Amino acid sequence: MYITDMYRGIIQESQWSGPGTYLRQRIDQYGLDRIVKHGRIWRLTYEGMARRTEQPKMLSETPAQLVAHLSDANGWWRDSAQQLLVLKQDKSVVPALQKLARSQGDQLARIHALWTLEGLGAADAALVRQLMEDKDAQIRIQAVRVSETLYKAGDKTLAADYKKLNTDTDADVVMQSLMTMNTLKVPDALAALKQTQAANKAKGVQLVANTILNRSAGGGRGGGIFLEAAAPFTTEEQAVLDKGREIYTQVCFACHGEDGNGGRVPGSESAPPIGPPLAGSSRVVGPSDYVVKVLLHGVTGPLDGNTYPDAMISMGMQTDEWIASIGSYVRNAFGNRSALISAADVARLRAANASRKTPWNSAEVAASVPRVGLPSSWKLSASHNTQTASDATTLRPWSSGHPQAPGMWVQIELAQPAMIAGVQFESPAALVDTTPAVPGAPTRTGIGGRGGPAPQPAFPRGYEVVVSTDGTTWSNPVATGQGKGIVNEIAFPPARAKFVRIRQTGTAENAPWTLRRLRVLEVGGSPGAGQ
Repeated sequence: MYITDMYRGIIQESQWSGPGTYLRQRIDQYGLDRIVKHGRIWRLTYEGMARRTEQPKMLSETPAQLVAHLSDANGWWRDSAQQLLVLKQDKSVVPALQKLARSQGDQLARIHALWTLEGLGAADAALVRQLMEDKDAQIRIQAVRVSETLYKAGDKTLAADYKKLNTDTDADVVMQSLMTMNTLKVPDALAALKQTQAANKAKGVQLVANTILNRSAGGGRGGGIFLEAAAPFTTEEQAVLDKGREIYTQVCFACHGEDGNGGRVPGSESAPPIGPPLAGSSRVVGPSDYVVKVLLHGVTGPLDGNTYPDAMISMGMQTDEWIASIGSYVRNAFGNRSALISAADVARLRAANASRKTPWNSAEVAASVPRVGLPSSWKLSASHNTQTASDATTLRPWSSGHPQAPGMWVQIELAQPAMIAGVQFESPAALVDTTPAVPGAPTRTGIGGRGGPAPQPAFPRGYEVVVSTDGTTWSNPVATGQGKGIVNEIAFPPARAKFVRIRQTGTAENAPWTLRRLRVLEVGGSPGAGQ
């Protein structure tokens, strides 16, 4: 066992030690935020058991040998073997995995085998149904979870199995079944949930049922369980989304489903979907060019190996506002959350592809959309708190600390020049805190203390993007505008650059500027250019 002995001034989530909190007062008083990057790592061994000295050689082992490691007593060996089996995608071991999953021996080995089958795309309905009736409650739970992949792929007959498990003798199994039905939006899920709530008084079952049935009490966000909810839409943005919802319910739902999981012929729940799912689609929530191009010109061909009976037809006869509304809606419905599309975005792509008279091929349109560059080798700097500028690409936000003012900037230096077509970022709410940031210390964002100031929206009130090939001579702004909410995407005509700088041009007296998940959108060249 390894023990991390951290010598740090603060061992606490940043939400509870942000500006204005009681803890922040003590932290500032004693300078605890400067005590970082110290400590020791201890290794603790058990004298009554010899240390395992066998060195793993999994990278050179056969898939059959890796299957044997799924029964190892050591969790690292099991996890590593499962990971390698899924990465290899060698389906010759499927029979052995099925046999192990159906065995009545080691519970953990069976669970690993089941999830390895899921990772290989080889878990079938017959297997999960059998395991849903297993005498081990934990196996029944894992079978329900694995079956979700099959349900999403079109096997709606599993709904009957979920409803049957609502009467299981184990409360944990019932809880999993209820959560799965709710997540998958199984028909009559709420009615089944209410019936189970009335019949099963186990505390866990009651908690799950009440949370789902009373979600509105928390604004649809779990009753305030989450520390950071998505920023509310402005009146103008909500009008765009409302228009998009109206369009979807009139035009799109038949192919893509009322819940965005793919539509089906009425009365044929077991039939393959008519159209691809939009919920959770990386294409839908990725760079907005994809959605706009598909709406303007349509698309044909298989997606993710699935062939659909009808092609996506062109909606190019509609106005730019119409396209922007429906595109924005699908990017922010069904659990999706991404930047809204503007009519100007649509106009830009309509003009750029004016000569196209035929639908896109699915592979062709995917290749034409800017890809998200990876920040592994980028160098970041900033006008404020430059020592923590690299946080902007991670889940830990970079913050200017100071109130937003014209002249602030954040700069990205790519490893090599690339064709840049936009940037994406999130700007979580934060409080002004002019104390210099310390690398590795908790980010000074989060919620205010009781009676303290509330965090303010920290998106750029105004911005301009400039690019350069040498970091000295800068272009005229390739994009200007105002940020909105937490999620932002700034698209512009492709420009060759090694340096990208986002400049603040707006003012916010009570809010800093924050950035996280900062990404650059690249076009052309080989995959990973500019990484």
